[in-house]
Amino acid sequence: MKQNLKYLLVLIGLVIISLMIMDFNQRINELGRLAEQRDLVAGQVTQLNVTNVQLQTQIAYATSESAVRERAYGQERMVGPGDVLVVPLPAGEVTPTPTPMPSETRSVYENWQYWYALFFEARP
Repeated sequence: MKQNLKYLLVLIGLVIISLMIMDFNQRINELGRLAEQRDLVAGQVTQLNVTNVQLQTQIAYATSESAVRERAYGQERMVGPGDVLVVPLPAGEVTPTPTPMPSETRSVYENWQYWYALFFEARP
């Protein structure tokens, strides 16, 4: 009887140890998965930080005096005090070439052609 109890305690101990080893293995696998996610998110954060710095640089340039002046004089054709706006005109009198309008030709169909098109979904 004493020996059976000893075997029973050893068996219970082995079951407990095997359960602990399985739990440890599961935790190790989850640690690996979470480490991969951490690395992925760290890469995304780095990319977002770089994008943020680039956008901050663009904002700083766009709000600067030189950018506003460059846009106003270059693209918007605005003039400053004392400037004279010069708009080049074409030389001589230029007559636009008229584009011919295509004449609309109307086709005349027989009555039976309209019915045929209606039933068979074809153009008359």
